[in-house]
Amino acid sequence: MRILLYSIFLFGPALASFASMQRKYSLAALCAVVLVVATAAMAPKQRNSFQAHMRIRSAQSGMMNTVEADVFYNLDGRMVSFYTLPQEYTIISNRQGAIQIYNPEAHTVMQQNSLAFSTENSQLYFFLQNRAYDLGLGAMGFTNRNTTYEEGLMVSEWLPPVEMAEQLSQVKMVHEGPNPIYVEYQQPDGSVLKKIYFYKYHAVGNQQFPQAMTQIDYFSDSDSLLTKTEFTDFKLDADVDRDRLNFTVPADAQLITPEEK
Repeated sequence: MRILLYSIFLFGPALASFASMQRKYSLAALCAVVLVVATAAMAPKQRNSFQAHMRIRSAQSGMMNTVEADVFYNLDGRMVSFYTLPQEYTIISNRQGAIQIYNPEAHTVMQQNSLAFSTENSQLYFFLQNRAYDLGLGAMGFTNRNTTYEEGLMVSEWLPPVEMAEQLSQVKMVHEGPNPIYVEYQQPDGSVLKKIYFYKYHAVGNQQFPQAMTQIDYFSDSDSLLTKTEFTDFKLDADVDRDRLNFTVPADAQLITPEEK
C-alpha cells in the first residue's frame, strides 16, 4: 500500500503532488502529506506547542498543484492540520499512530490507526528534536557505511536494513555544519529514486528548521515529480492559537471507511 511508503522516513518527507496522490490514493493519501511533511516537536529546550503555515507546490506532466495548511503541534505528540487548498480538511494525529481525517463540508470523518502514521515518523520531527545528524536513519536500522568531507561539507553514506534492501541500495546525506542540505535515495540498479534539498534554515526555538524543501521523485526516465514545500508564520507556545490546536472532530460527524471517501 503506497500510502504507507509516504508515511515513513524511507522515502523522505511526502512532498508529492496532491493531485497525483488524489488521483491514485484519494483522501487517504492526504494524511501521509501531513504526517511526513508537517510533524514538529520542540527540543532540547522543551516547548509546549508549535504552529506554522505550510504551502506545497508540485509539478508533474505539465500539471501544477498547490496545497496549503496551517499546522499545529503539541508536546504530547498531538498534531492538528487545517487544510484549505485544494480542499478543506482537518487532520488530527498523535504519536501512537491514531489519525482522523475530517471533512467539514460533508461532516464526515475517516479513522485509521497504525504506527506508520505516528507523528514521530517524520523528518521534521527529527529536525526539531535535534537529530538532524542522521534524520532518523539510525533508528530505522540504517548503518553508516562511510563519511567523508568535501569542500567543507560532510558526506555520509547509509546502508538500509535487510527489509528495505529490495527498494534501496543506499542513502546519501550531505551536511553543511549541523544542517542537512541534501539527501539522495538510490535503488539497487544504481538509479536515483529521490532527491531532497533543504534550505532557508530558520531558528525555531533552539533548533534550525528548513523553511524550504525541494524534492524530486523519479518514476521513470521520462516521468518525475517536482515538489517544493515552504513553511512560514512560525509561532511558539503562548503565541499559538490554542483553540485550533485543541480542535476535536464533532461527535455527530458521520464515520466513513476509506472505500466510502
